[in-house]
Amino acid sequence: GLEFCHKMKETISTCQIPFILLSARGSEEQHMEGYESGADAYIDKPFNTLHLKMRIRKLLEYQERLHSFFNNNKDNDLYILKAPEIEDEDKIFLNSVVKIIEENISSEDLNAAFLEKKFFLSKMQLYRKLKTLTNMTPGEFIKSIRLKETGNLLRTTNLNVLEIFFRTGFNNQSYFFREFKKRYQCSPNEYREQNHLAG
Repeated sequence: GLEFCHKMKETISTCQIPFILLSARGSEEQHMEGYESGADAYIDKPFNTLHLKMRIRKLLEYQERLHSFFNNNKDNDLYILKAPEIEDEDKIFLNSVVKIIEENISSEDLNAAFLEKKFFLSKMQLYRKLKTLTNMTPGEFIKSIRLKETGNLLRTTNLNVLEIFFRTGFNNQSYFFREFKKRYQCSPNEYREQNHLAG
């Protein structure tokens, strides 16, 4: 069971699937071993079927709330910090990741490998954690924060689009415009006309 759980959690296509270990091994040390292998929950045998069903439902609901939350918050600064949907441990991790991304947003070196070094996580550990919490890969999460910042700068400053493009670390203009339009359903200039707050 532990080996299977570990393999599931170390495989990109399955790592975000919630995993519950059912085991007759009930000591605290054995529980810790289960969580170290990547389990999302550990339930001792014999177990109550209703308890198991409730635990499954709660894990799936939490994941669904998280994914919905990240899909629906496109502009709100520091949205993670105040999100009641997110458990404290996850919130601390996500806010730390966002802070590192924002502090290095203009750097061409900002990528998944950069975050792995900052958080002392393996490639798979970082991928699994972000994919599970946000339904985004590390690269997609970085892009999401970069696009959020472009929206923020368009709304609150008079910097031109090219300056914003460089400030947020994009290095390919056609890619930037395509991804911006995907997120905001309009061009950067159109977005500014609709949302500009600066005087």
